[in-house]
Amino acid sequence: PPDTPHSVTNGPGVSASLSIPFYTPVITRGERVHAINAWLRRRGGSPRPPGESAVRDRTKSAVYDVWRVMRHLRPSRG
Repeated sequence: PPDTPHSVTNGPGVSASLSIPFYTPVITRGERVHAINAWLRRRGGSPRPPGESAVRDRTKSAVYDVWRVMRHLRPSRG
């Protein structure tokens, strides 16, 4: 997924790298699918990876969106 650390090998000299993330709807949906898959794995599931099924990916992305909205609507504990 975007914004995850990675390593680059570029010969014996010193080099610097700058990453500028560019988010498209497909990338954003993929991040949401990864988040839902991680949640499912923590609960013992074995979800299918992103890109295997467009219908599943859209469903997981929609579930993620609903979860985010519901999380912000919960009354604060006080």
